[in-house]
Amino acid sequence: MENFSKIALPFITLTLLVITLTSPALALTVTTDKDTYHQGETVIVSGTTLANSIVTIKLLNPEGTLVAIGQVQADSTGSYSYEIVLPSDMPTGNFIFGTYTVEVYSADEGVSKSKTFTIEAPPAVYAWVQYTPSSSEVTIDAEVSDGAVTVTVTFAEGLNVTDWGTVTQSGSQFIVDVDVYKWNGTEVPEVPDESRVHTYDLGTLSYGTYTFILKAWGSQVASESFEVPDLEPPTILGYGPNGTVSLTKPTIFVNYADNVGIDVDAVKLYLNNIDVTSGCNKTTTGLVYKPPSDLSNGTTYSVKAVVTDIYGNQVQKEWSFTVQIITQPQPQQPPAQPKKCLIATAAYGTELALPVQFLREFRDNYVLKTAGGSSFMEVFNAWYYSWSPYVAELETQNPLLRELVKNALKPLIAELTVAKAVYDAFSFNSELAVVLAGLVASFLIGLTYFAPIALTISAPVRKKLSAQKLNKTIAWLIAILAVFLTLHILALTASSAILKVSSASIVLTTVIIAAITPTALLKKLNLF
Repeated sequence: MENFSKIALPFITLTLLVITLTSPALALTVTTDKDTYHQGETVIVSGTTLANSIVTIKLLNPEGTLVAIGQVQADSTGSYSYEIVLPSDMPTGNFIFGTYTVEVYSADEGVSKSKTFTIEAPPAVYAWVQYTPSSSEVTIDAEVSDGAVTVTVTFAEGLNVTDWGTVTQSGSQFIVDVDVYKWNGTEVPEVPDESRVHTYDLGTLSYGTYTFILKAWGSQVASESFEVPDLEPPTILGYGPNGTVSLTKPTIFVNYADNVGIDVDAVKLYLNNIDVTSGCNKTTTGLVYKPPSDLSNGTTYSVKAVVTDIYGNQVQKEWSFTVQIITQPQPQQPPAQPKKCLIATAAYGTELALPVQFLREFRDNYVLKTAGGSSFMEVFNAWYYSWSPYVAELETQNPLLRELVKNALKPLIAELTVAKAVYDAFSFNSELAVVLAGLVASFLIGLTYFAPIALTISAPVRKKLSAQKLNKTIAWLIAILAVFLTLHILALTASSAILKVSSASIVLTTVIIAAITPTALLKKLNLF
């Protein structure tokens, strides 16, 4: 046994030596090209391992979080190299300043090695730098008072505005571009209020919605919309009756307008301080009221109209009229406030238009200068002002209707021009002149406006019509006209009530005669 030990021991020692000499040495190493880096630089990881081995490289941040990983193959000499580019805007994500660890693992060797290095923060720079704030860092407050508008802009603490810019207006937008700075560093210097808060005076603006847009360095930061309410009250365009009226149920009317819109429900009418609004017919352009019972003869009545727009702006109009039943004929003076030609005024958009002035002049200076004409106008006004406000309202809303009305008024103006000439020729007797002028005007109006209608209506039954029947109808109408003319002459010295009936009947009868005359003439000539 002792001899075996002496023989085996040298053999075992020799075997271990051979194994040691023939086994490859552990060759894995790792290093970095520097020990300290800054953001944006490149870390070069290098070392040695077994020839052609695959090396796995991991980069751990100071908190031990994996921020980069990669693999590289060593060359035939066992050397390897791997680059890691650091972010240029650190800290960002998991890249923070501090000591990092590079871990290198060789699968062929089954071992790992590590190396540490440091990423240092750049030296602090303390200065004001250009800054575009977010909308949460600024407030915009608009204040409106009697149309005057101011806008106050307030930036968050820590911001500094060196140039508040100049406000420019583009339509309904007000735009200003300011220069804003933010402190880069700790211990922010104190900023005076005038460098964070500024008030812009936009002046007095008209009704509408506006937007204030705030920019910083050319980029929009925030905006604020505000509304300037309407401050203008409605306008009273016309009202009546005025002065003395010879009707116990006169039509009371008011015409008005507003640049924004009328609050129809808020329009009120008072007669002798009694609210009679419930009996009114109201629209956005006027109201009409007809007393349900007769007013007292010889009594003066006060009228007050209160008109309010949709913004609460209000205008009041007060006037009075006297009910006086005229028993003796006397020329009626023009009213203190002439009634307006509503349809013509709405068509031309102003009372100053020449056609509107002509119509008013013909009425005031010719028709109303006579007893017969005044009686006719009372009947005509009661009829005309019961529906004309609605037509005028439609005209204001429809440009096409306004043009149609303008064209329709042209023949009327020409016909009244002829009637005016007739009146002037017989002006030595105003009552005779107004009757003759009325006959001419009525006949021409019948020819122009109603004859085409009569022809159209009678066309389907033209075979049943005979010239003899038409001539007989015209003869009867002429006889009736003569009766009305006689009554009219008698009523000039007898009854104003009869005068109203006769004057209106003369006009209607003449219009009817003129309307059917072309049909009778064409029938007589066998052209119809």
